Formats: sequence, C-alpha cells, structure tokens
Amino acid sequence: MPLRFAPMTETDLDAVLAIEKDSFIKPWSRSSFLEDLSIKNSWNHIAFNNYGVDNSCEKKQIIAYLCFRLVINEMHILKIAVARQWRNQGVASRLLDRSLKSAVKNKADSAFLEVRASNTAAITFYTQFGFQVIGRRPNYYSTDYYLNGREDALLMMKKFKEL
Repeated sequence: MPLRFAPMTETDLDAVLAIEKDSFIKPWSRSSFLEDLSIKNSWNHIAFNNYGVDNSCEKKQIIAYLCFRLVINEMHILKIAVARQWRNQGVASRLLDRSLKSAVKNKADSAFLEVRASNTAAITFYTQFGFQVIGRRPNYYSTDYYLNGREDALLMMKKFKEL
C-alpha cells in the first residue's frame, strides 16, 4: 500500500480528530492537539494516501497519526492511532518505525510510553518493536466501563542501541 508521511498541521486536525474520537475512550480535543502542535519538542506525524490522479498532497486521506515528544535524550510517545478501516495492514508499524528512527536521528537513546493494562493488542504490538514493561501506573486512565472508572497503565520502554 503506498503511504506517505508528513508533519501534522492544523489543517489536518478534522481528519485526525475523527480518528481520535473513534480510537480512544477519552479523546484529545482540538485544543489539545493545537497545544501539542505549538510545543517546540513535540513531533506530530500523519500517514496518508493520495486519492487524486496527481501526486499532490491536496487530496490526501489521513489514515493514521503519531504524536511524541523528545525530552533531552528520551522519546515519549503520546498518541498513535489508525483509522478503523486501515487497521491490521501495517500502517501503525510503518508510522512507529519511521518515528523511532526519527527520534534516534535526533539523539534519543530510549523511548517510553504508557498503555492501558487491558490493551493486549497494543502491548503485543509494542513488544514486537522491542518495548518492555518496566512499571505500572495505578489508576492512570479514566474509563467508563469497569474498575470504578479507573484503569492502570503499563509503562513500557525501549532502548535504541539496536536501531
């Protein structure tokens, strides 16, 4: 599948927000994304395919995004999501791989993220990229469906020496 990647811009937010709302129990708002776009050490990328006849970016269909921050020598992954109809087709893998390589190129030596303890698919996905569980954050996530509205997060880490 031909995918293209680009930095996220404000004009991408309608499509990003549609994916966000379909992907997360407590989605970020437009103002949260705008704030993140304004932060100097924040990196926000989209994956898209063109559906026009030409190769311009004017007719792009955004199908995924990833947001991370570089803090000194650490990458902190905040968000990754893929539009429902594009899941399980390698889009997230390609986007994460590009982002990890970008972080290494910018002097990061490790990556961190939090994931819901119940999200076995995401845990398996990150493990395939070399992330390991290094801790637990009790009651980190809010939720509407069990555990009195709270769920633990697993803290995962990857060292970049192998990239």
